[in-house]
Amino acid sequence: MKNGLLISSLLFLLCSFTLTGDYTEVISAITSTGLPATAKQNKEIKFKITSELNNDCAVYSRQETNQKAKFVSVTIYGEYPTSQNCNKVIKEITTYFSFTPKSKGEYIFQFTKGLKDGVREYMTDTLVVK
Repeated sequence: MKNGLLISSLLFLLCSFTLTGDYTEVISAITSTGLPATAKQNKEIKFKITSELNNDCAVYSRQETNQKAKFVSVTIYGEYPTSQNCNKVIKEITTYFSFTPKSKGEYIFQFTKGLKDGVREYMTDTLVVK
C-alpha cells in the first residue's frame, strides 16, 4: 500500500509540473555553429549549435528543422516561466545537430538568430558535399 501511495504521489507531482501551462516558448537566438565547410555524400555529420536564452529560469525546449531540397533551416526554442521572477542574464545552451547529405553539391543552412519586427533573422552558412 505504501509503495502504491508513493508512486501515485510522484505521478501527481510530475503531472503538476508538466500540465500547468505556465511556460512560454520563444526562439532561442543561435549565435554560432560548428557546421563543417565540406562533407561526403551519404556520410553523417554532427556538429554543435550554440544559442542564447535571456534569463536564468529559461530552459531548452526543442529544435525545429525544415529541409527543402538543398536548403536547411534550423530553429532552437526555449521555454520561459510566465509566473516567476527571473534574473535577466544571457544563458548559453549547446545542442548537437546531425545531418546526412543525400546528394553532391552545395547545401545552404539558415540558423535562426531571432525576430526583428516580427520577421525571422538568419545566420547563413554553406556546406559543400563532395
